[in-house]
Order: sequence, then structure tokens, then C-alpha cells
Amino acid sequence: MIKQAILYTILIFTILLVQFVVLYFLSKEKNKPPFKENLISFIGASLFIGIMFSLISTIFDSINYKIILFIIMASIISSYWFIINPLKYLFKAKKYCRDNKLEDELKTEGYNYKILFTDQFVSNALATGIIPFYKIIIVGNNLKEKLTKAELKSIIYHEIGHHKRKHILKLFFVNIILQTIFFVMFSEILKLHNTVVFVEGLLVALVGGIGGLLFWFIPNKVSFYFEYYADEYSANHYDRSAMIDSLTKLDEITGGKFTKGNSNHPSLEKRINNIKK
Repeated sequence: MIKQAILYTILIFTILLVQFVVLYFLSKEKNKPPFKENLISFIGASLFIGIMFSLISTIFDSINYKIILFIIMASIISSYWFIINPLKYLFKAKKYCRDNKLEDELKTEGYNYKILFTDQFVSNALATGIIPFYKIIIVGNNLKEKLTKAELKSIIYHEIGHHKRKHILKLFFVNIILQTIFFVMFSEILKLHNTVVFVEGLLVALVGGIGGLLFWFIPNKVSFYFEYYADEYSANHYDRSAMIDSLTKLDEITGGKFTKGNSNHPSLEKRINNIKK
């Protein structure tokens, strides 16, 4: 079992590393994602998922319940990224600073969240964690410097909206479902590979296409629409005009990136029109 766990760990680490390197060089962002920070996450994910995969493959080796195995595998992968990995923000206090005055102000408004400011995030904010006691909001230090207090709070309320509307939890289950579908389809494709000769290239392309659809396109589309709901939450529970102003200011700070939008964020015009409804 130890040998199997090592092989799984090496395989998963290789996949994550190759994926990161490809995205790193394809990214047009000026501020590239920190390699060291991601490397630690990749090592943790590889060890955790590798060991768990080894355990469940041993347990289910003689049981013909593949769908249960696939669900467990998908749950393990998602659990690491959505439950375990966010814990790193709690154990790396030196890399983040907290604004106790801001947190106390939010508590009086009924919101008890840890707000972490960091230089690792530039012109960005993130809501993470699905366990109640460590639902966290991370904000780039430059936003604290460049936005007014009202604009900054509107961004924080946007992230609170993600937590309150349970977007992260929903993405967790969406990923489990999609990954389970992928494992089932991959299993069937492997059967086809054993019965049909000279179709290796086609099968590789098919697996890649299915993987791209289930692991990237659909989750990004779900996140895309969640942005509308988070904007609405900030507008309805804090300040509508401040939310619009913050998006406009972020567009200026990022050199027009909000104007265009991307695969998981609507364009600035669509977001503002949605807020005004």
C-alpha cells in the first residue's frame, strides 16, 4: 500500500505542477501567482489525496461498487481544496494582517468574519472556507490603500455575500458531482480503449475535452453567475452606489480588466446593469 500511495502522490503532484506551469506561462497577468505558495499547496494536496486514494483503492479492491469509489475520490479531492487548504490562511498569520476596528464594525452589523489583508493578493478579494469557524475573507493591501472606506466595505460585503449565499459550499458539491461524472466517463473510455485499436489519439482528445468541460468550463460558469448574486448582496445590504463605485475604481486600478470580464466574472457593464435593477 505504501508503494501505491507514493505512486499516487507523485502522479497527482506532477499533474498539479504541469497544470500550474502551463497556466503560469499562458497568464497575461503582470502579477503572477506565487510559485512557493502554490508549491506548498501542491505538496499538501498530493500527500493527502495520494494517501487517501491508496486507502480507498485497497478497501474497494474486491468490491464492485465503482460509483461509490468515484464519489469518494471526488469528495476527497474537493475536500482538500475547499476544506483543508483554506486552513493555511489561519496558520500563516505573519503573511496577513487584520483590521480589528473593521472586524468589530462588521460585528455590530451582524457579520463575524476574519478579514485578512495581504500583499499576496493584488487588486483582488477572496472568500474562502466552508466550515463556519474559519470562513475567511482575504483582501489585497493595495485595495485598502486605493479605495475609500465605503468602496472597500462594499467589496467586503460582496465577499460576505458569497459566504451568506453559500456559494463556496455549492461549488464544493458541484465539483464533487462533476468529478464523479468524469471518473465514470473515464472508466468507460478505458473500456473502449481495450476493445478498439488505433484510437489512442482520439481517446486522449476526448478525455481532455471532457476534463476541460467538467473541471474548468462548468465550474467557471457557475462562479460567473455567483458574481451577480454577490454584487446584489452588497448592493442590498450595504450601499448600492458604493458597490458600483468600487467596481468602476477596480476597473481603473487593473487597467480595464473589469470592462472585459473573464471566464468566471461578467463584464463591468453587465455587473453594473445588474446592480441597478
